Amino acid sequence: MGEMGAISGTRGHPQGEARILVVDDDPDIRAVLEKCLASEGHVVALAESGSRALELLECSIPDIIILDVLMPQMDGFATCERIKSRFAAENMPMLVFMTALGDHDSMQRAYQLSTDEFLVKPFRREELLLRIGSLLRIRRLKQELVAKYEGACLQNAALLHAKKEAEALLRIVMHDLAGPLGVILLNAEYLIRESSFPEDAKNVARDIVSCTSSMQRTIANQLDLLRANRGELTVHPFPADITPIFAEAAEEISRRARFRRPRVRLDVPSPAPSVPADVELLKRVLATLLDNAVKHSAVGGEIVLGVRALEGGGAEVRVQDEGPPIPEGSLKKIEGRDLAFCRLIAEAHGGRMRIQEIQPRGKALCIELPGIE
Repeated sequence: MGEMGAISGTRGHPQGEARILVVDDDPDIRAVLEKCLASEGHVVALAESGSRALELLECSIPDIIILDVLMPQMDGFATCERIKSRFAAENMPMLVFMTALGDHDSMQRAYQLSTDEFLVKPFRREELLLRIGSLLRIRRLKQELVAKYEGACLQNAALLHAKKEAEALLRIVMHDLAGPLGVILLNAEYLIRESSFPEDAKNVARDIVSCTSSMQRTIANQLDLLRANRGELTVHPFPADITPIFAEAAEEISRRARFRRPRVRLDVPSPAPSVPADVELLKRVLATLLDNAVKHSAVGGEIVLGVRALEGGGAEVRVQDEGPPIPEGSLKKIEGRDLAFCRLIAEAHGGRMRIQEIQPRGKALCIELPGIE
């Protein structure tokens, strides 16, 4: 009686050989199957009972198990159930039941056990080898798919680990930057208030304040992006008076980008609609959108900061510039991390960010914010 040796690596040999376990209480059937399968180069192990088959499976896992249905003590079905309880689906050997011609009850039971193939006694050598070959091709394809899936899982796990490490490093760097930036900001503001300081020097200090505030805003935006990606970003919207928020944003961008001399025009209806938003986040969104508008506008170009009420409640805030037009629907193709932050903030409010092409030239980035229920 042949026995399967210990298996390492993949089951089944590259030349097409396979490890096959034949389980049948009839020694003549076992001998015929062993001779037929071994002639094709397969490694064959024989078991005269279900219990013996289970013992062999403790030592090695075959590619295919050929099970006779009718065996004393433990029949093929009981043996099959015991085998299935031992293996995960991806490691399960291919199962072939041997049944007598016309044994429809056994075939139906085998179907219920999700068998892979049937052999009807008496069987022909050619039929046996064709079915075994077909099962081996299926099994090897399945093993390749499992290997690719496991490889993809490992790659995904490695990417997730690298992403977490990068995020942790980014948080550390941003935390370490926050302290020095705060000191720079305080000293620059002190110089602006110092009466003995010349006006030209104060203007330089104002530039320092503007740039430092911009860096602080960028750090806050990136930290919020990390929180949003982890599902930890929360917003606290309430109806806000947009007029002073717009005025402050316009004044800041005019000072921050004074060398480009943007002409900021406010387009606010009277009475101005209240905007349902987390005010601090909205201020950062406006500053980011205005920076983007200045970057894409000519020197001295007009930038419109507008708002309108939406039907059914809520409001739309827009920043319009005279830069090159961008087709509607292409926002995600052109957004960097800054615009990604604006989009995520809009979505965190339950709204959306969209792009609108302005004719004959220009575009508007629009933030739609729903009403507060």
